[in-house]
Amino acid sequence: MKVVCSIFIGVSAVALLIRARRRAHTRSLPSRYIVRPATAHDVEAIARCWSEAYQDQGPDLMELDPSFLAERTLEGFRPRAYERVGDTLVACDEGGAIVGLCVCVADEVEQFFLSARARGAGVSELLLERGEELLRARGSMVAHLYCMPKNERAMRFYGRCGWRRGDVHAHAVQISGGRTFTLHLMRFEKALRAPPRLVVLTGGSGVGKTTLIERLAAFGHPIVPEAAMQVIAALNGLIGPQGQLAWRTAHKAAFGELLGAVAMAQEAAALSAPGGGAVVFLDRSVLDNLGYARVRGYEPPSFLTPSVVRRTAARLERVFVLDSPSDNHEDLKVRNEQSGRSTDPGDSRHVSGVMHEVYSSLGCETEWLPALPPCERLDLLLARCGLPPATEGSRQRGTEVL
Repeated sequence: MKVVCSIFIGVSAVALLIRARRRAHTRSLPSRYIVRPATAHDVEAIARCWSEAYQDQGPDLMELDPSFLAERTLEGFRPRAYERVGDTLVACDEGGAIVGLCVCVADEVEQFFLSARARGAGVSELLLERGEELLRARGSMVAHLYCMPKNERAMRFYGRCGWRRGDVHAHAVQISGGRTFTLHLMRFEKALRAPPRLVVLTGGSGVGKTTLIERLAAFGHPIVPEAAMQVIAALNGLIGPQGQLAWRTAHKAAFGELLGAVAMAQEAAALSAPGGGAVVFLDRSVLDNLGYARVRGYEPPSFLTPSVVRRTAARLERVFVLDSPSDNHEDLKVRNEQSGRSTDPGDSRHVSGVMHEVYSSLGCETEWLPALPPCERLDLLLARCGLPPATEGSRQRGTEVL
């Protein structure tokens, strides 16, 4: 079975829960930042952000010639901002103020600066990600950037975002009076492969979703298993089915945080897996939490901030909500035994409908996948994803509805 990411839960479920709770206390306020292309009207604000952030690059600045730094001012950055506005992306807060800039030229992230007041809200990752997308759309295969070699905070950030550290390079920079100043900068590179095509399978219990995922994996398609069932299985092993049901009924928010920690880790691994451009099938996504919060009557997990929801939804190519077969009572019985719940077919259909509403409202391309015999349902899914049908051997297997 080709599984993109299989998180070992076991007794580590408790540790994951503790970490999730800690994040709930240390997480910054929900991010409402947006990234957009710059316009000529942004030049002054870009220059101001650029000049302020430039002075916050760590100990390297203390080693630079004062005559060089004297030109890294608001007045000095205005013409540079104007010249590069067509290659600039800006990050804006909810009030429209520019708090970050990313200048992309040829294969290079030429400039990347963020206001100190926007740190810790996830906007730096979003801004750099959009810059990478811009370079990729322009045909870049390998991108590079430079930063001050003693700016440890920036270098750690680039490393977390998948950029590979190289060597220190000398750069000749023209300054006023025809003079040349030499800067020594650390080079980073990153291969810009096509991102995987994420396809979500979702719906209520007993609709055949997990079985369909297993069949996809059997035919070599990359999959991401359902986080909820892994967490539930781990809790079953720790406190038994009835104990885990009682615990997560009484601690819905904590269960949501735990589930989110696993789901987010799995989906991040899927995005960074080799084989760019491949279709990866997700047995639910982290956004299913929004649907279940609506169905069960509790607040969505705190980690699902508006920016996280938008970014996650934008990464999904398609969402298939599996239609409930009329005779799925046995499937529901098995799932209820695994989870400790007592879901009935009516509740299952309601959950499916809510999931369709949630994903559709987020702008995802969402459609129903009808209940069909297994080979037909599998091949229909593959066809709608632009993939060839499963092998003929699969057509000889069973007649149960997936």
